[in-house]
Amino acid sequence: MVNFDGKGFAKSVGLLIVMLLITYGIPLLLGNSSGEFTVGSQTYNIQSYYNWYVAIFLVIFASIFYVYFTKKGDETYGNSIFFANNGDFPSIPFFKRFSMIQLSFLFFILLTALFTFIAFAKPETSLTGGLGQQFTTVTYTGWDISLIPGAENIGLAGIVIVPLSLFFGIMARKKNWSTGTFVTILFTSIVILSGVYGVLNHLLNPVYASSQQDLTEIGFIWGLMGLLVCVTGLFLIGWEFHFINNLVYDLQHVVLGVSGTQTVLLIALVGMIVIYSFMYNGRWFGTKNKAILKKEVEIYT
Repeated sequence: MVNFDGKGFAKSVGLLIVMLLITYGIPLLLGNSSGEFTVGSQTYNIQSYYNWYVAIFLVIFASIFYVYFTKKGDETYGNSIFFANNGDFPSIPFFKRFSMIQLSFLFFILLTALFTFIAFAKPETSLTGGLGQQFTTVTYTGWDISLIPGAENIGLAGIVIVPLSLFFGIMARKKNWSTGTFVTILFTSIVILSGVYGVLNHLLNPVYASSQQDLTEIGFIWGLMGLLVCVTGLFLIGWEFHFINNLVYDLQHVVLGVSGTQTVLLIALVGMIVIYSFMYNGRWFGTKNKAILKKEVEIYT
């Protein structure tokens, strides 16, 4: 039986609870008692998102419980389900140098830099359509960046990434695969099926369903999100990609316009870089010391 890792279990369950609060606590505060939101000509029933999340929540929680309490077999293939497992095999061990908070903040900076570049390279005009009676521009943005990325990326974890990591781990143990074969099959499957998941999810939206080019781009982006989660071992990285994409889009189209968005992104980027330099050098939020890091990394080399 797996040696119980209480800290790892608590970290995984804690992240799941935090995502529940972000994904549904914030939209509930911004919405109305009926649970329906009108945005332009489309009506969203938040209860359907709740039902969706409860089902996926249970899948992920059961997987976490299985990994930490019941899984048996050799540990050649690791115990990662790519949720709160930064740097755990088969992800890149370099990322064990960071705590979960540090790594997520680092990638938040990197992804903000990426979308800042895109905002300058491909500026987009402001949205002219209505937002619906429940929303101001600010509350709509809060709804869009909390509910949508959370619900869709939790779905990616619970439907694609977590089940595949468990399934291929079991297969590798039964078939005695080499670690190279295991990693290749697992990563390839996750990247491809993450892209398929993204496309199928967006086919429900008529805006995307009518454009083959949009669906191709969506498939690529969701495949990339799956890859980022695989190499880091942290679910939050894929969610951050989606979160920042929606945020920048809303800032340009709904809140600030092009020039305002560019200015805000630059200021935020500089500020986050300064904060992170203090965070990492000061070992804020659990930077591991070099002795512990060296011992952990040696396991995978």
